[in-house]
Amino acid sequence: MTRTVDFIGVGIGPFNLSIAALSHQIEGLSCRFFDERQHFAWHPGMLVPDCHMQTVFLKDLVSAVAPTSPYSFVNYLVKRKKFYRFLTTELRTVSRDEFSDYLRWAAEGMNNLHFNHAVESVDFDEKRQLFVVQTSQGESVARNICLGIGKQPHLPPCVKAVTQTCFHASEMSLRQPDLGGKRVTIVGGGQSGADLFLNALRGEWGDAAEISWVSRRNNFNALDEAAFANEYFTPEYVSGFVGLNESARQKMLDEQKMTSDGITADSLLTIYRELYHRFEVLGQPRNTRLLPSRSVYRAGKPRPELATTAGASSG
Repeated sequence: MTRTVDFIGVGIGPFNLSIAALSHQIEGLSCRFFDERQHFAWHPGMLVPDCHMQTVFLKDLVSAVAPTSPYSFVNYLVKRKKFYRFLTTELRTVSRDEFSDYLRWAAEGMNNLHFNHAVESVDFDEKRQLFVVQTSQGESVARNICLGIGKQPHLPPCVKAVTQTCFHASEMSLRQPDLGGKRVTIVGGGQSGADLFLNALRGEWGDAAEISWVSRRNNFNALDEAAFANEYFTPEYVSGFVGLNESARQKMLDEQKMTSDGITADSLLTIYRELYHRFEVLGQPRNTRLLPSRSVYRAGKPRPELATTAGASSG
């Protein structure tokens, strides 16, 4: 007979990985987490050079709830034998490469994660009041279930299909396209768009003939990191927020959009300085176009060029 567990998580990304890590602190709790992938990987296609997290490193998998957990970022630094060198860097935020390595390290230390288990169906047994989860490796039964399957890449409606020359930002590092001599368009005015624009400008994938950066917003807006804005992410605020009606919650979310969808001040300043040095100091030909207040309605290929979409949700 299939053993009933307290909890099943579908998908193993940062959110369910956090729950899996915290579950080790709860004596007697039985849980399993399933993912169709062969091993843990966190946005591997978006690990481009000089790309940093937007949040402080203490906002890891566990520290806000269980700071003494063995799955904390600080313990990761100790186990990787780089704690003191990390302190010397005086970093407040870490690179996406390092945070990805931290998440992978944490996943490798947990025994309740089951990869290569594609979830095929989730049903609720009314008689037993239990969830029945069918995976490619068999059936599991649980009293509770948590879906952590993440978001799907969003493309503008005019992009009918992903091609070799038109694709989502989440594939950039996997594709490693040759942009040398090509006209490149980056769509999306959020952090992903900024990271791709800076790397394309620096010739990470070859020296492009022209680079255009398009955003629906009126400017390339900074991330709202003000002290009171960060209160939105505290348990006290969340407990009040969930008590609001739907229209009030949506209004609040619209007002708070730049706390998640903006670009870090460091990234904006780095891009601005790069443009200034190239065009005002070195006098190089201006081969970049920053195009806010634009929406993409048609995507074609009249001439050789490559368009990378950072996602309409990024602005």
